[in-house]
Amino acid sequence: WALEAGAIVLANKGILCLHPSAEILFDNQIVKIESLFDQSRAKLGKQGNEVIEYHDLVGVVPTFKIDDLSIVSGESAKIRRKKYQGKILTLKFRSGFFLKLTPDHKLLDGSNIEWKDAQYFKTGEKVIALEEITSEVTDKEISKTQIEEIIKRDHFLDEIIDISKEDYAGYVYDLYVPDTNNFI
Repeated sequence: WALEAGAIVLANKGILCLHPSAEILFDNQIVKIESLFDQSRAKLGKQGNEVIEYHDLVGVVPTFKIDDLSIVSGESAKIRRKKYQGKILTLKFRSGFFLKLTPDHKLLDGSNIEWKDAQYFKTGEKVIALEEITSEVTDKEISKTQIEEIIKRDHFLDEIIDISKEDYAGYVYDLYVPDTNNFI
């Protein structure tokens, strides 16, 4: 397997913006973010002027501490989603990873370690990412030891090699991770 979106440090600063197919590390598994949303537990809420759906979702996720540039184990508290109609960006990286997200989704800029909207990145620029995550394993379950090894890994700068846009109408998702406000 190869983890796609999960290799990039993703902000969750109140912006719901990951395409449903985005894969993340959650409770020792690589999962599509949409699979974590349980409609039967959903509550309606407002975030700014937008109606969102959310529910509690406690689980372990790798997260990035900006103050000391380290990857640590964090805990999610909620999953959120909203209906979205507009452009979705697909960022392709030198590592082979790719990520589908809304233009306002924030990524860590490799040149200054600051959050930057995806729409402002250009080909050739770099984002903070995990060291390469690949394996001969064919299923998507990862052992606790493998997760601990991933968390111990260093980060690196992954270069954007292509950016494309497409029209999209559907849900976009986000996890809320207190303390660091990001996940990998």
